Amino acid sequence: MSIIKYRPIPDLTTEELCRFWKNVDQRGVDECWPWVGGARSNGGYGHIKLRGHIFVASRVAYLLYHLQDPAMIVCHKCDNPPCCNGAHLYDGTHSQNSRERDSKGRRRPVCGTASNLAKINDEIAYQIQLEIAAKYPDAEIAEKYAVSPATIANIRKGRQWNHVRAPGFVPHRRPGNGQKSCWPKFPLALRPGW
Repeated sequence: MSIIKYRPIPDLTTEELCRFWKNVDQRGVDECWPWVGGARSNGGYGHIKLRGHIFVASRVAYLLYHLQDPAMIVCHKCDNPPCCNGAHLYDGTHSQNSRERDSKGRRRPVCGTASNLAKINDEIAYQIQLEIAAKYPDAEIAEKYAVSPATIANIRKGRQWNHVRAPGFVPHRRPGNGQKSCWPKFPLALRPGW
């Protein structure tokens, strides 16, 4: 696992403190204090430039509230990325943040046309599944629909477009998830190809 190193936040001057708080809508003590400055990431996190470097606003807010530079990532108890209320922020790891997200049911799996990487739509996935069920070769299907053979293999295995289900299509999953293995029980060294 790689450790992300963040640039230490410098000791802020009075001018920098005023500029920071001018961009924060300070509401009630228990409420979120959203970053209202113009600079934001795609995820909604505020950004501020200090001494030629860009810092995430919630990291600066954490420093000002807890009086120490965050060692890891700054997580939001409120689940509101622009929030700069130090009481809502804690120093945590990516795995803690992910576990918290999952426990709150905020994980949104992206599938089908909701993914900006999708090269096909539900109708084409349905047609591909029909052709897989009819035993057409993956390479032939891939060429016909201008996708990679790996995409066809992933559809065949139920890894992609599994929310679409064509009649007669049954995903071919690799043994392991409660499925019986097709390999006889003999040492790996005796298996073909090993």
